[in-house]
Amino acid sequence: MPKGNTEVFNLNVKTQNKATNVQIPIGTVCIRSTAITPNGWKAGDSAGADGPFCVAVNQTADTTNPAFSAAFAPSEVMVEAGGTIQPGSFVKIDATGKVVAHVTGTDSEVKIVGRYITKDGENIPVACASADIIKVRLGMG
Repeated sequence: MPKGNTEVFNLNVKTQNKATNVQIPIGTVCIRSTAITPNGWKAGDSAGADGPFCVAVNQTADTTNPAFSAAFAPSEVMVEAGGTIQPGSFVKIDATGKVVAHVTGTDSEVKIVGRYITKDGENIPVACASADIIKVRLGMG
């Protein structure tokens, strides 16, 4: 399944504000931005940022549009892994809007983007590697 696609599992997609001078690629994890009026979202650019989080879905948000489609918890969405992640593990954001393993006991719960379910096309979950397209259930579920 391509990056940025969502599963029908509790699909929660809403139109959100973004700056008009930036592009948000499909499948990118986004974080809140108060620099946008009204407040909106930007592509994740801070490793281990605190939530809330959403993921750009349906299409890349170009520089001519002040809004984009965003999936929120508890949606399941395809994103790109930024490193090795074990199945069932919580994930957090890296500095490029990808997901990496959340470190329990070190990273706080507000850094959790979601939980790694499986790699694209797999029925039995295995560890993913950097650049794999993976399914993540957004939120703490």
